[in-house]
Amino acid sequence: MKRWSWLVVLLVVLVAGTVFAKENTVQKKAGDYSVEIKMDKESPVVGSNSMEIMIKDKAGKAVTDATVVVTASMPSMPGMPAMENKADAKLEGGKYKAKIDLSMGGSWNMSVRITQGGKTATAKWTVDAR
Repeated sequence: MKRWSWLVVLLVVLVAGTVFAKENTVQKKAGDYSVEIKMDKESPVVGSNSMEIMIKDKAGKAVTDATVVVTASMPSMPGMPAMENKADAKLEGGKYKAKIDLSMGGSWNMSVRITQGGKTATAKWTVDAR
């Protein structure tokens, strides 16, 4: 009976950890790079959103000499033109930091464009701004 109670407790802890885990970190591949994007809010909001971007090469070494541009775009809809906002990310403490403005609620296509040594790679994902 004791084994089952420990199993139940462990299961509850694991499920609770999953349910309450923050969803503000995204991990993507961009060419030979591994990219981790962490937004300052659990869910992006209308207005300014800060993010930290950690880029590693295929050997797992931090990339600190790239040009990094963050883009948020929303396709056109009936009666509304397409929207886009870009921000240059600045290297601070081994991570790239940027602020991106989302002008309205809804689904935004996000991208991080990495340019290093004449080569460019892009990580893409989608967020829902509230």
